[in-house]
Amino acid sequence: MGWDVAHRRRLLAAWLGVLVLAGLGLWLLGVPTFRRSDWVEDEAQLRAHLSKAYANLDWALEEKRLDVAALHQRTLEALQRSRSNAEAQAALAALLGAFHDGHLQFEGPRPASGWLRALRERLLGRGGTDPGAGPFAASASAEEVCRGLGFVDVPKSSSVDWSLQGAVAEAPVGSSAFPAALLPGTPPIALLRIPDFRETAYPAACRAAWPAFAKQLKGPCDERCQETFASHEVGEALLAELTERLKRWQAEGITHLVVDVTANGGGNDWAGPAARLFSQKTLECPHLGFVRHPHWATALRHDEAEVHKDAERSELLPPADRALLTEAKGRLAALVEEAEKPCRLDEAWTVPGFRPQCHLVVREGLYSCGLYAFLPAGSLKGVASADVLYDGLSWRAAPGVWSGYVAVLVDSGTASASEEFASMLQTGGAAVLVGARTLGAGCGHTNGGIRLELKHSGLVLKAPDCVRYRKDGANEVEGIPPDLAVPWSKGDSPQLRGQKALAILRSWAAASP
Repeated sequence: MGWDVAHRRRLLAAWLGVLVLAGLGLWLLGVPTFRRSDWVEDEAQLRAHLSKAYANLDWALEEKRLDVAALHQRTLEALQRSRSNAEAQAALAALLGAFHDGHLQFEGPRPASGWLRALRERLLGRGGTDPGAGPFAASASAEEVCRGLGFVDVPKSSSVDWSLQGAVAEAPVGSSAFPAALLPGTPPIALLRIPDFRETAYPAACRAAWPAFAKQLKGPCDERCQETFASHEVGEALLAELTERLKRWQAEGITHLVVDVTANGGGNDWAGPAARLFSQKTLECPHLGFVRHPHWATALRHDEAEVHKDAERSELLPPADRALLTEAKGRLAALVEEAEKPCRLDEAWTVPGFRPQCHLVVREGLYSCGLYAFLPAGSLKGVASADVLYDGLSWRAAPGVWSGYVAVLVDSGTASASEEFASMLQTGGAAVLVGARTLGAGCGHTNGGIRLELKHSGLVLKAPDCVRYRKDGANEVEGIPPDLAVPWSKGDSPQLRGQKALAILRSWAAASP
């Protein structure tokens, strides 16, 4: 009997050892244990972050009347019911989803947390950050540079298929970034597809732009140089392709143009100058609100310092430019002061019916393109900080290429920068919007955004830190309604969507004087 007990103990010890090793193996493979208390703490950390850094929380409380106290309670109840990390993560994702904000979501989880994550990284050698592309020599091939900078071709197809509507494909321009076609008829209608406003979605344009850019380099292309090339020079190349396409159609006597930005999830700053190509009217940028947070205070202080330096050496500038710099310096100082004023909305999560006593977002003083909604070409020549006042001055592409009629085709996949593109043209009276209400992503993240990593789960969040306001004061996160609605249904094929859209567009073109 004594031997039997000892044997059982040895078997039990062996099984315990197997279980311990198996558990350690799961940890090392990135499968953390489930602890409900950790997720409750992460939910509290998430709420604290949103209360001070989420730019659309004001809007959710005041305009949408979202009961975030009830939302918090539902999330806690869901966490208490959770039996796994996946269920708990879904509860936090549902909390974010209640805001219906296209820019408010987790970017991705870290696989383990705390000392376990550190142990895993030491044992498996996965600690630290990615090394990045590193500096590029001027002699580097365009293929090497564009691949290293993350340029990847994306599908350029629209959510609308025009192939059965008689559309005739146009000969490509440049790197063929923008598919184009012509719908014969009276009048003929030109179709132009802008599939994405991310420069990195156009590797062919990147490869075409690199040789000329590399010739100007006086040394290796470091991180700042790469940012200039990827975001600005490639953007200029894309604007040049759009310009060439529009000039060709103008020369052919085409007067009606449809710009298709359906399923365009947005991107970067060249959306604004792209919109200005399509009209000879002055297109002003929308008002931009920003969150009261050190992230914005730091950025505005930097801008203030740059403008201050230019203002101090502005003796040789025209009087109008000197006046602009002086005014800009004062306005930036006031904006820094506003950004530094504290406002936290923590009580919203625990007090039913809470109404803010302060605004988390500074709603006046900035536009999406700088301190001014518009400045004429030729302003602030030679001034390094000109783009702080109005970033339209930093682009070589000349506005007002197109003089005809414009319709912008939008749908629920039109988001972020493509919403700004559509809104600028609509608000400026330069285009009609055709299709369906846009997604409502609005403004997203500036200067890398305000990042949060939850302590236990390792989930990473970047909440929007800015708000774009339409002319009537509406937040773009509500989505932009079309001027002419297309009766699309959920089950429509792309071909049927094209047929329905064409009927509306034919009526629009026929009614244009």
